[in-house]
Amino acid sequence: MIDSPHRALPRSPRSNPILNRADWEAQRAAFAADPGAFFATIARSAIHWYDPDLTAWIAFDEGAATWRGIDARSGQTIDLPYAAEHLPWQRTFEGDDPPFYRWFVGGQTNACFNEVDRHVLMGFGDEVAYYFEGDRWDSSLNGGRGGPVTTELVTRRQLLVEVVRAAQVLKNLGLKRGDRIALNMPNILPQIYYTEAAKRLGIIYTPVFGGFSDKTLSDRIHNAGARVVLTSDGGYRNAQIVAYKEQYTDQALDKFIPVETAFALVEQALEELQQKSGVRRQASNAEQAEDGVDAQRKDSAPSTLSAVQISMAHCATILEHVRAAIQDDITVERSDVMRGVGQALAALNDLDAMTQAQVRTAIARALVAAPPRVDAVVVVRHTGQDILWRPERDCWSHELLAEASEQLLANARTAGIDVQSEQELLALPDDRLVRALYASVPCTPLDSGISAVYIYTLGRHRKPKGVVHVPWRLCRRPGAYQGRG
Repeated sequence: MIDSPHRALPRSPRSNPILNRADWEAQRAAFAADPGAFFATIARSAIHWYDPDLTAWIAFDEGAATWRGIDARSGQTIDLPYAAEHLPWQRTFEGDDPPFYRWFVGGQTNACFNEVDRHVLMGFGDEVAYYFEGDRWDSSLNGGRGGPVTTELVTRRQLLVEVVRAAQVLKNLGLKRGDRIALNMPNILPQIYYTEAAKRLGIIYTPVFGGFSDKTLSDRIHNAGARVVLTSDGGYRNAQIVAYKEQYTDQALDKFIPVETAFALVEQALEELQQKSGVRRQASNAEQAEDGVDAQRKDSAPSTLSAVQISMAHCATILEHVRAAIQDDITVERSDVMRGVGQALAALNDLDAMTQAQVRTAIARALVAAPPRVDAVVVVRHTGQDILWRPERDCWSHELLAEASEQLLANARTAGIDVQSEQELLALPDDRLVRALYASVPCTPLDSGISAVYIYTLGRHRKPKGVVHVPWRLCRRPGAYQGRG
């Protein structure tokens, strides 16, 4: 433990301020009278806010009626020059343009700092952050009563190290603040680590439930604009292995393409066919003129270049049918596009069979050659079975984490903290541990109204709708988590 007990906000149990209907009515009336004042009192002490003038994370200590500060670079306690009335934002509630409300305007925070870092900095690094139980069950455990095969306790110190290591992985993949990722994996601890890592860096993430179809995953990856997908080789459901990567992620990325991409590829293929058609007609006419062929033979002689006779009107008809076939979707299978092409060709009676075949072939080839949809797929090894692998896209999480660990240790040594292994890193006092980790990936201060996570609604509409959550809404205290993976 670090020798700074005054950093810690009170840990005694709080009594429920709402004990009867009168209490509830009083709280409701206070909120209705002034929403900003109501939540300002809560937010200034429940959340640490970033102060750019002091380069510090600050929170109000209600018990001592004073502001406490933690240096954002070193993790050391600092004195604050603020009176009790100070607020680390410009306006608590902005309701001038309903229903577009804004909270804590001008304030900055970071959900990862509030959920992970500050607990270590306040001296609670040895406290358990997560209790994890896996899905597999062993009936012989606990005297025949049964129990999970996998159990794990993660302290707040361990959580901090794992999160910073995962954040280094995301940085190494070229991700930065404002980029997006999608997570499709079982409820295992790496999911927590990568989620917190995204919050730490200001990377927008969307978690996709593992029970959804490959089409649903495909739609959400594209709608969110994810550059990287994080998944696992598999998970356990009813004691059976579910092949997450092969069954969901691979299918989502390989079987489906975005509607706008599909339409652009069809358009490009048709343009190229038109260009080839014009070139071939010109070449054929030039050959005939050079050979002195009369006009009558020009009309009757077959071309040696098998020209594709397709006009702009033909292209417009094909594009119209393709658009009608796929416009209501986010991503589609290639067969959906080809169905629209087939309907268009059936309506074009003036195109011969050879030309129609060439049109189909050109469009099909263009769709097959669609560009990659994401930069990388990070795969957590969980169930351990052999899986299909695309080396140009797929990468193992444990290999990336091993590389990140070496970087963390090297950066810590550069910062003057001599550690040679992760065990030595975890053995450091809390304040030196934080200094060592901050040499690699400190928390990124984020505007309180910036997008942090997209949670998609299930709704009745065909297209999913992503609900945007902002950083301060995510702040919670990790603990007593029981995962099922």
